[in-house]
Amino acid sequence: MIGFLILGILAIIFYYNPNWGLLFDFTTWTVFMGDLWQSLWIVFIVCIIGNLLPFPTPYTFVIIPASLKYPLFFWFIGFVAGFGALFGEIVGYIIGRGGRETLKKLDKNIEKIDDWKKLTEQRPFLIMFLIFLFGLTPLNDDNIMIPIGLAGFSFIKTIISCFLGKLGMMMLFAIGGAFGIGWIEKLAGTGEVSPFGWVEGLIVIAITLIIIWIMFKIDVKRFLKEKYGVEELDEE
Repeated sequence: MIGFLILGILAIIFYYNPNWGLLFDFTTWTVFMGDLWQSLWIVFIVCIIGNLLPFPTPYTFVIIPASLKYPLFFWFIGFVAGFGALFGEIVGYIIGRGGRETLKKLDKNIEKIDDWKKLTEQRPFLIMFLIFLFGLTPLNDDNIMIPIGLAGFSFIKTIISCFLGKLGMMMLFAIGGAFGIGWIEKLAGTGEVSPFGWVEGLIVIAITLIIIWIMFKIDVKRFLKEKYGVEELDEE
């Protein structure tokens, strides 16, 4: 994968120029997080913006440093991050509502939306699980949120499922920052006084890339089409 090739090149560069790797040293990032309340605001805003964007966002570079600096409050940081992510999803849903209504009016989408509506009525818990799964992983939420929204699935059930998924993902990051970075430092032989603190950052990025790769290999759209006969909506 090109991502691991880039990480390899960065590792070589940082090995010979350790100061260049400070950006990937989570210990360095804690300096910029401020006090606890400032850290929470930074985490909240980044998670909102990240969930407005149509591609995976590196939440790790704010949640992990915040949890590393305030390990006793990792649970609070994870909760604020999860709520920020949910808020971003809601704002994105409201902003895109007009465009989604346009999708609904396309002749070739009418039958597809009817299929989604039948699925939401017959398998509501499956829909809630899928929303949770998309929230818990780097999978693009719009692939499930748009069709079920147009199919009239319960907004409350959607919000609850989405929040639990986002909360789970953000809490994993927070726990990793509070307790996992110390383990990675021991594994990598780094620490606060080490010029190779960037190693822990590259390890976290590598783990994240592996998770993203695995998630994109899971073809949820194909599963839904073959198992339940529902398809992705056409945009034009």
